[in-house]
Amino acid sequence: METNVFKIYKGLPKGVYAISLAKMINAMGTFVLPFSAMFLTQNLHMSEKWIGIFFLILGYVFVPSSLLGGKLVDLIGGKKVFIIAQILSATCYIPCAFLGSSIIIPCLLILSRFFGGIAQPASGAILVNITNEKNRKESFALPYLSANVGIAIGPMLAGFLYNNYIAVLFLGDAFTTILSVIFIGIYIDEMQSSSDGMQKSLCENNDEIEEKVGFIKAIIKRPQLLMFSIVSIIYSFVYCQRQYIIPIQVNMLYGFDGPRLFGFIMSINAITVILATTFISKITKNLDSVLNVGIAGLFYAIGFGILYFPVNFYIFIISTIIWTFGEIISSINTGVYIANHSPASHVGRFNAIIPMISGIGAAGGPIIIGIWIGGSRIGTAWFYIFILAIISSVSMFCLYFIERNQLVNAKKGS
Repeated sequence: METNVFKIYKGLPKGVYAISLAKMINAMGTFVLPFSAMFLTQNLHMSEKWIGIFFLILGYVFVPSSLLGGKLVDLIGGKKVFIIAQILSATCYIPCAFLGSSIIIPCLLILSRFFGGIAQPASGAILVNITNEKNRKESFALPYLSANVGIAIGPMLAGFLYNNYIAVLFLGDAFTTILSVIFIGIYIDEMQSSSDGMQKSLCENNDEIEEKVGFIKAIIKRPQLLMFSIVSIIYSFVYCQRQYIIPIQVNMLYGFDGPRLFGFIMSINAITVILATTFISKITKNLDSVLNVGIAGLFYAIGFGILYFPVNFYIFIISTIIWTFGEIISSINTGVYIANHSPASHVGRFNAIIPMISGIGAAGGPIIIGIWIGGSRIGTAWFYIFILAIISSVSMFCLYFIERNQLVNAKKGS
């Protein structure tokens, strides 16, 4: 049975396995970001409003860095861009370990995010260029699964270290990032990470054919992709609350034990990914990517929506398992949908700009919700999150039916 379950990951390009292992190593040291809201609250004594502003800046600094990263990927290749940007991102964490409660720390975290934004389209472009439409879902699922193996360990460990060894969190995050970069440098071929990779010859989707036009003209020719990106803004707004409202809510309910319990919640998230990703991949493999993303929105609505009611820690666990199902489906299929609609000549820019558009929601989500919960019971924010998740899910279903009708009409015309 086990062999049959994991059979979907056999025969993938070797680079996919290399990226997957590197992501697992890096994720094992993902200590800082999940605890950012707690750190700013407890150590720097920032209000919810200012924490929201911090996350707003953290989100929007991703805009210029992603644009820069996407352009650099198309010019010099994904591997070089990824290695340089990730090393710079990790370096920003090192001083934070020795600065105590200095206000310089949020500035360094923002700078680290900037360099991480440059690396993001490089990572996506490498995967796109070493895969094709037939093996892409499995190829995107395996690195995602591997990363969560690391995340299952990282936040739980960080939760125990947080109160007494916070400097270790910054140093550990930097060390594991650099270690994963070394691994990518050794095992990923530069040819595979550039737009000249051999897999380009395997494109069977007209949307992936190279085009000698600018980004604007290329995406105008793909209105469904643009619509997908706009609806994804709502998805990112909803999903980002797992690292904003949840840690604040847990901290308010459980005080000193908040960091440890939030780390446990994040580990439940990762363990659910580990146990469920392969099964969900098999179940949804033959469904259209945009249809799967619509289903993910329903899981978000239910998982986050139940936190509107009076909660205990068991409800947090149930909620986490449900919204994690949505995370799994969305994470696997969003990248696949973008890849299947990206021309080979614009892989870097499409992998930068499309997630950047959708990421607007994650950038603005904390400050908008922060203003709301500043004068209201924090749980009431979940009602509005539920409504937004339903709206985004229905929108994705509409996009699916539009594309299906276009395909039927095209077949009739031929």
